[in-house]
Amino acid sequence: MTKVRAVEKAGAQSSAVETSGGPVAARAGKLNKKREAFVGKNPINASGSQSGFRRAFLIGPVVPGKHSLKFIHAALKGLKFRNEDLGAQADRVTACNDLLIAIDGGLAVCKKLGITPALAVGDWDSLKPSQHKLLSTVPHVTLEKSKDRSDLAYAVDEALRLHGALEIHIFGVTGGRPDHHQAMLLELKSASEKCRQLVAHGPEAEYHFLSSFRAQDRSARQKRNRWEKRLKPGQIVSVFGEAKGVHYEGLKYQVPDGILSAKRTGSLGLSNESSGGVCSIEWVQGQLLVILPRTA
Repeated sequence: MTKVRAVEKAGAQSSAVETSGGPVAARAGKLNKKREAFVGKNPINASGSQSGFRRAFLIGPVVPGKHSLKFIHAALKGLKFRNEDLGAQADRVTACNDLLIAIDGGLAVCKKLGITPALAVGDWDSLKPSQHKLLSTVPHVTLEKSKDRSDLAYAVDEALRLHGALEIHIFGVTGGRPDHHQAMLLELKSASEKCRQLVAHGPEAEYHFLSSFRAQDRSARQKRNRWEKRLKPGQIVSVFGEAKGVHYEGLKYQVPDGILSAKRTGSLGLSNESSGGVCSIEWVQGQLLVILPRTA
């Protein structure tokens, strides 16, 4: 049983409710009203986005580093995240589709970046006492410190349920404590079954979590899942997971029999190389983790 304390409005606090996991049903109505208010200011059609995927950006407490904030700022720019505080000329539809959620100490990171999240989620253990005043500026959900799931897991739940996000980009959750990093990999592997694209961005690497959800909107004749990305010649691409019917294009090595499995060898898929240009991975069923290490 996990206890969660929900704070519905900036500067206001409700009573604690209990749940066995996931977003709290008792506050679904109020959170839905928040979503309606948000969409009301940035109207979209009933089927979702008029300009592609509905995107969510989650920012966690960045591992201390000289270039961490510069990295996030540059990555957001590269992904064409629309926010007036980042100097972009945001149109109404794009502004609606890009939801920003701060994860715990990520609220302070957003402040340093000059961007304002639509929601903050956490137990605030990575938010300094002097920074707690930031909670009065945004709607937020306060979690109990003793719980069965990470702050990241609850933040992803909010992105999927509150905004219906089909594309999620996450910053400030990689590296750091090894156990935190491993928990992140497991949480996002599970979440990838519920969205079309899920990527964790770190200064050290990009982590692409792939599942069969990507093919749910394809026709019956297009049963193969497909991921592709333009890469530099010689760029390292490591692919792990449990999947069948795996086939690469633009990579140096193929998977024996098209079956990728840790039961064969845990290092199968390590350090493949791109031939340059658009590289792709296709698979019939299963889940994959594609890691793209960044060069120094």
